[in-house]
Amino acid sequence: MPVLALIRANMPEGYEEVIAWGMPTWQVPLSHYPDTYNGQPFLYAGLANRKGHCALYLSAMAGFPEVEAAFVQSFSASGKTLNMGASCVRFKSVDQIDLASIAAAIHAIPMADCIANAKAMQAAKRKR
Repeated sequence: MPVLALIRANMPEGYEEVIAWGMPTWQVPLSHYPDTYNGQPFLYAGLANRKGHCALYLSAMAGFPEVEAAFVQSFSASGKTLNMGASCVRFKSVDQIDLASIAAAIHAIPMADCIANAKAMQAAKRKR
């Protein structure tokens, strides 16, 4: 299954798919969470074709360490090498990534949990 179709098939309900930053992205609609720190919709995931590689941005996963740990463990158990930055999985071909791990990570965070986490992070920053 192509990565774009995999993402669409596993996206939790409520996120909207748009083209932003020159790539397909899935975001929390401003109608559900208008008080973002920069006035832009909160990015949940994105898929980009970069020079020399593709990049799957799993931005929301950074706020859920248990989801990220499960993703890393599952990907490693697949026997494939994970090339990952803070929340970006880089790959040159679909054969290099574990689709089951990606599907589970995409499906792992319902929009209500994503919003609650974003609000908590904003509140913690205000207290500093």
